[in-house]
Amino acid sequence: ARSLRGLLAGHVRTHRDVAHSALGNWRMAWDGRFKLVQGFRFREGEVRGAAPDTAELLFDLLEDPGESENRISRHRNVADRLRRSMKRD
Repeated sequence: ARSLRGLLAGHVRTHRDVAHSALGNWRMAWDGRFKLVQGFRFREGEVRGAAPDTAELLFDLLEDPGESENRISRHRNVADRLRRSMKRD
């Protein structure tokens, strides 16, 4: 948890740069556009560019709001940044 005091008082414009979520072995980091997912099991053919044993998925929610294509090979720098953010929290 992180205090909303600065945001509510108008001292900052955002609450956090990256939102994180987790459940069991599943982890997620989202920066408002890109979502990095680790440990999620999906059915074959459900996500273009990923096999069911894929370790990570990166979705560009601006271009692919339905989260149907793994874009990790196109945006490795974004995946690296989101991965690092998960290690800090």
